[in-house]
Amino acid sequence: LTPKKVLRQRTFYVFWFTFLFLGIAISYINAMGKTFGQTFISDDHFLAQIVSFSSLFNAGGRILWGRIMDKTSFRLSMRMLCTIFTVLLATMPLTSYTGKIGYPIWIWLIYLTFSGAYSVMPTGTEKAFGSTHYSSNYGMVFSCQAISGSLMAAVNGLMLDTFGYTGCFLTMAAITSLGK
Repeated sequence: LTPKKVLRQRTFYVFWFTFLFLGIAISYINAMGKTFGQTFISDDHFLAQIVSFSSLFNAGGRILWGRIMDKTSFRLSMRMLCTIFTVLLATMPLTSYTGKIGYPIWIWLIYLTFSGAYSVMPTGTEKAFGSTHYSSNYGMVFSCQAISGSLMAAVNGLMLDTFGYTGCFLTMAAITSLGK
């Protein structure tokens, strides 16, 4: 489909909002994951290593979720991804009780999970709208990321002051669950 025709498709808006909801939570964890860890882990070198290793899980997750998408469908893959991401975000505050053991496991699982959006969403876009105008169509779907990133940059501090980390993680979990 041409980009003009894609904009008339309900599926486009489902994809756009799903990616927006995921993008909001992804922006939050990218911005606040380490600072949350600093509230109960005083070893900044350790936290920096955790964040550095996250890139491996980010890359591996794209491969893993691409494989899941190949074996199932866009809908099932995205529902699984959103469900797992929601649970991980909702339980992230519990890592403050597990310290240097639970925190890295949760961060790595989060990166392994959310990275799938960046392999499932492009493939779903191509399958839904065809390959002829794929780049333009996916670019339109991806445009939601400008909003999610800007939104989180604008409200992150206010949210943290108002709700604390637990409230923020639960809010992000609720937003992510809307992507299902």
